[in-house]
Amino acid sequence: MINYAIQDVCFLPKVYNVFLEKVKKFACLLEFDLISNVFKDSRKCNTYAYININCKNLMSCKVGQYLTTFIKNFQKFCIYCSLNLGCTGVILDQKSLKFIKTYFQMGDMLNLEIKRIDIEDK
Repeated sequence: MINYAIQDVCFLPKVYNVFLEKVKKFACLLEFDLISNVFKDSRKCNTYAYININCKNLMSCKVGQYLTTFIKNFQKFCIYCSLNLGCTGVILDQKSLKFIKTYFQMGDMLNLEIKRIDIEDK
């Protein structure tokens, strides 16, 4: 079994060199895409900093009020959103989960209605 593995391992340096040659051809394009993505993400972060600035904290919010959120994380049974209020919003409604998972992605901003406020001791 070891002899069989050794036969393939000896080709890895050749495969690696071919891979490097291909990557070098696309390096400029990849670098441009990376810089473009950094600028795009930076603009999003700048926007996130100003959401819900009319609310001092979670205690100043009321059920029925709408807040701007951005999607932080998709889980099987919920979606976590940032509220920019020092806490995280959680979407649990199955119909809403299905709709948001279909049409939105992480980082997208949504206006959501507060249905319940749970405050835990930290």
